[in-house]
Amino acid sequence: MFTRSMRRALPFLAALFTVSAVPATARAQSVIEQLTTAATQMMTNAGLSSRSQHDGSLRQGETTELTLKLAAGQQILIAGFCDEDCSDLDLRVIQNGSTLGEDILDDDAPMVTLQNFAGGTVTVRVEMPGCSVAPCAFRVMVFGK
Repeated sequence: MFTRSMRRALPFLAALFTVSAVPATARAQSVIEQLTTAATQMMTNAGLSSRSQHDGSLRQGETTELTLKLAAGQQILIAGFCDEDCSDLDLRVIQNGSTLGEDILDDDAPMVTLQNFAGGTVTVRVEMPGCSVAPCAFRVMVFGK
């Protein structure tokens, strides 16, 4: 399935864009922009379209929650991206108190896939276990078909 190859490609893209000559604050946003542009192209090629994006920043150990109203879809993919100072970003997708999916691996490119999602409001819990220079910027993107 395409998500396996994307899971391998996203950390590579992250490493590719972390070295830059621009100032740190601009670089953080630049890295995220570059990653999400590349990921959006990969998702488009896989038949998914971008539905929404949500930006924020967290310090190491912090958590925030996003409340998202998602339309029904055959496949919904929620992906997280973070700046070069972030070494671990986790996502949990919760609906009505039940965890629908999570990616809590020790990496900075989490993805949660929801198959045959009926639609509705979900909570996306964004956790920042690894941030070397706080705050670390992140973006959560929702793709679907």
